[in-house]
Amino acid sequence: LADKPQPGERPQKPQVTYGPCQFPTLWFCVKRHCDIQAFQPVPYWLLAARVQIDGLSLDLHHTGGQLWEENAARALEERLRSCAAHGVIQKVETWRSPDPQPLPLNTVSMLKMASEELGIGPGDAMHIAERLYLDGALSYPRTETDKYPDNFDLQGTVRNIKADSVPWGHCADRLLREGLTPPRNDGVDVGDHPPITPMKLPKEGDRKGASWVLFSAICTHFLATISPEALFDQAEMTISFDGELFTTFSSRCVKKGWLEVDNRDASDEGPIDLRTLTGRQGDAVPVDSVELSERQTEPPGHLTESQLLEFMDEYGIGTDASMAQHVSNVQNRGYVRLDESTREMVPSALGLALANGFALVDHGLLLPSVRARIENECSNVAKGLITKEAVLQRTIRIFKRKFYNFARNLDRVFFMLGVAYALERGNAGRGDAAGEGLRLWQEAERKQQGIEMKQLLIDKEQAEFAEEEGGEPPEGGLRAHLESRTEGVRRVQQ
Repeated sequence: LADKPQPGERPQKPQVTYGPCQFPTLWFCVKRHCDIQAFQPVPYWLLAARVQIDGLSLDLHHTGGQLWEENAARALEERLRSCAAHGVIQKVETWRSPDPQPLPLNTVSMLKMASEELGIGPGDAMHIAERLYLDGALSYPRTETDKYPDNFDLQGTVRNIKADSVPWGHCADRLLREGLTPPRNDGVDVGDHPPITPMKLPKEGDRKGASWVLFSAICTHFLATISPEALFDQAEMTISFDGELFTTFSSRCVKKGWLEVDNRDASDEGPIDLRTLTGRQGDAVPVDSVELSERQTEPPGHLTESQLLEFMDEYGIGTDASMAQHVSNVQNRGYVRLDESTREMVPSALGLALANGFALVDHGLLLPSVRARIENECSNVAKGLITKEAVLQRTIRIFKRKFYNFARNLDRVFFMLGVAYALERGNAGRGDAAGEGLRLWQEAERKQQGIEMKQLLIDKEQAEFAEEEGGEPPEGGLRAHLESRTEGVRRVQQ
């Protein structure tokens, strides 16, 4: 879409680029957007009761959960309102629930933490982490490992970041005095680099800005991984009311453990510690009210940076060394806009147009499976099932055919760009070209909505390129063919 720059020459026009990681990254955002657009809310009803126990009011919810038939829900509400005004405690169940310390940080979990908790995007977080590494304050930040090696000097690392001048100093001091808790052993040692850990404190003059914020979070996370688990005493009470069961829940923190490192929330849940009601089975309790509320199912939100990283990791898009860059690329190229307040990735008109255009021409180039196919081919080379030369020749041949097919149908991309521009202005356009473009847009959206994410994941290991994919060179040469397609541009401009 822009003239190709000569070697050493900077492009003068914005460019639209394709990459087998970049476009699936965009597609994840577009897929969620299309699901939101297609969502149809469904009404449901919730039944709640309020009872009095020892002078305190308790809200309970019906064990039936969401009630989908309005008439049945209202009939149940009416029956309960008209019956006796007492319920009976059926049972009180209690248990102690541990909250284990977190796993050590690998690259993906660090990037997710930076976005979710600190509001620092993946690209910026990786840039900061690399600078801290070069300064000697952080271990190598590109790793898939989230398990400390057996010979890792945990105690020495704690000493390196202990100081009275840092917020976590007292936690580090306590760990050294009372002893370190063994870290979790359910992580994975990929064999590349150890987890991301602090190495030393930055100079006092450097303890500011986003760099210090991220370093501080990495320090407290490290200390949390070697702190005791948190413990909660929890309980659930079930009350029977005219044969219908209602429940309520309580939770009390009895040991903050690792949550204390950076003062994470461990608030009480429920106005009464229900453990105190153990042994009260069979007691009658007054029912103050029964209320039926109407709700609607809600669509999911747009993908956050953290959720996008999770999808990329799960579907094998990019590596620990490149994922942050792919997320930055789709933003920098204007395909996706970041909502700073929610960290949600919302596709722009350009991003939607490109995704829909690719869906119409060759959906396979857009989906995560395009990367899975390349990875599977590389894996077969590593296993000795095929030679590198054979894979290279075959892949070039297939992508060449795909390119010819794309060139033959390039006008569909132009149509999608035109429709996106019109829709962004609140005007679907007029004339045959506008009608044809809108029809193609809706066809592409149906294609996006029809893709099952779970099935893509199932098919990931078996994904491979088919020799027949693509097309033959257009008659008259590629340049003449592309120039002929500019008619589509003129029709869209009109």
